[in-house]
Formats: sequence, structure tokens, C-alpha cells
Amino acid sequence: MMKNGERKQSGTSMNMFSLILAIGCPFLVFLVPQNNVLSNLTGLHHLEVVLYLTIIIFFMGMFSFKEATNWKSMTRSVFTIVITFTMIFYLCFVLFIGEMMER
Repeated sequence: MMKNGERKQSGTSMNMFSLILAIGCPFLVFLVPQNNVLSNLTGLHHLEVVLYLTIIIFFMGMFSFKEATNWKSMTRSVFTIVITFTMIFYLCFVLFIGEMMER
């Protein structure tokens, strides 16, 4: 049983973990195309793999909202959502334009 002043650590760790992954997503856009192993194993385009990972991190950020107990964890959740939503929009745009150029 939790006493007064004790917090649940699982929400804070998921919140921090999703923020760290969200900050790393823009770097994956530049690192993943250098590696052909992912596209050979999955059969997907490099940026599609990053897009799917970003969508997973976006939902992790959404779930960490319910664990937010103070303004710091709420700010981390908001930054996670903003970073990942921007990356999702950017990656969808790039993949859509790239698909249009192939035709």
C-alpha cells in the first residue's frame, strides 16, 4: 500500500522512456537509410520502419498522459506528443511525395 507522498514509478519511467525515444526519432531518419538489413528483413521502405516506430512512441506518449501526476510529467508527455506528431506528419508527407514521384 502506498503512503502519502509516494508515487507510482512505472508511469514516470514510461513517460521518460517515451520522451527519450521521441527525441531519438529524428536521428533515425538519417541513420536507418544507411542500413539495408532492416529493409531486407522486413521488405518495407526504411522510412516506413521509422514511421511505424514513431507511431508506437506516439501512443506510448498518449498512454503516459494518464500517469502524469505533476507538471513535469505533463510537460514531458506534451513534448513527446508534439515531437512524434511532427515526425509522423513529416514521414507521411515524404513517403507520399516519394510514392507520387515513382509513378
